[in-house]
Amino acid sequence: MNNFQYQLELPGRYDELERMALPHYDTFFSTVIEFIPKQTKTILELASGTGFLTRLVRQQFKDAQIVCSDINPDMMAVAQKKPELSDVRFCTCDITQDIPDGTFDAVVLTQCLFALPREKIPEILLRIRQRISPGGVFAYGDIFEPLDKWEFELYVSHWREQMIQNGMTEAETDLMLKPLEPMIKGYNPDYVRKELIKAGFSWVIFPYWYEMYGVMIAYT
Repeated sequence: MNNFQYQLELPGRYDELERMALPHYDTFFSTVIEFIPKQTKTILELASGTGFLTRLVRQQFKDAQIVCSDINPDMMAVAQKKPELSDVRFCTCDITQDIPDGTFDAVVLTQCLFALPREKIPEILLRIRQRISPGGVFAYGDIFEPLDKWEFELYVSHWREQMIQNGMTEAETDLMLKPLEPMIKGYNPDYVRKELIKAGFSWVIFPYWYEMYGVMIAYT
């Protein structure tokens, strides 16, 4: 975990910060869930954090078996205390090294890959593809690089205004936004789509895009 991630991953406040920081978070997460097939029985969520998204997944898939993994045990400890997640299986895992064993109808991942070393992305996507059963999906939401620097600066300015209006401090917005440009350099939808196809997915769609946030769905 780098210093940027550590300072933002405040387990006790993470859910609150998620609502304040992520533009239209409800639409972003609901799109991820909407494209998980209704017949899904087994779900793996990677980088699940405090279970913010897991709660929403559980509401829609009441009978599914859900496995969650995260590198930060303190974040998972918060998730494990949520009564609605009492039947979810949690495990500590660094996805740059490995992901939980098993075969799943759906794998879910949000707000993670953009911050990881670029050379790790192909092997992570390959592992994910290997864990998905035939007919399953990879539901993936993240931050992506805009077309040019002018567009990036416009979105960052707009994003900062929204976060402050939502109650975040200047220091918190700086922690999130100042390191962003080098982190997402080259991490655009075309790059991710190509890597997903290389990993063995048959089709990739991009059903949601708002400024720098987007949702991609990859089908086996």
